Amino acid sequence: MRITVRFGSRRWHAGWGSAAAALLLIGMDLTAAMAGEFGSRSIRRSMGWEPSYCTKPYEPSFYVTDVDDFNRAVGVFNRYVQDMKSYVACVGSEADEDSRTTSRAIEEGRDEAIDEAVGEVDSLRSRLELQRP
Repeated sequence: MRITVRFGSRRWHAGWGSAAAALLLIGMDLTAAMAGEFGSRSIRRSMGWEPSYCTKPYEPSFYVTDVDDFNRAVGVFNRYVQDMKSYVACVGSEADEDSRTTSRAIEEGRDEAIDEAVGEVDSLRSRLELQRP
């Protein structure tokens, strides 16, 4: 008997003795709602994210006493709005790249953990088969 288990783009094949490995892999769906760890930190929604390469512009202050001051303040405000648009675009780009990088790291960690688990089950099966009378 040969079992094929698919998870995303990955595919694992299990022989007669690897039914336990197949069950192990199928059981992953039952724990999908649980979070893993990134480095030594548990992953949770409350972790928060902040940009590290984008510089948020300082909010200008205004002191307006006449029309000329007001017109200058409008110019300063318009430059601030343009700087803030650049900041928002930078944050979006950085978040997108971090999301892609994080996703790849999680997928690689998942694949390594699954490969290790399947390897351990297959190794134990082989050792058991060597003891077959």
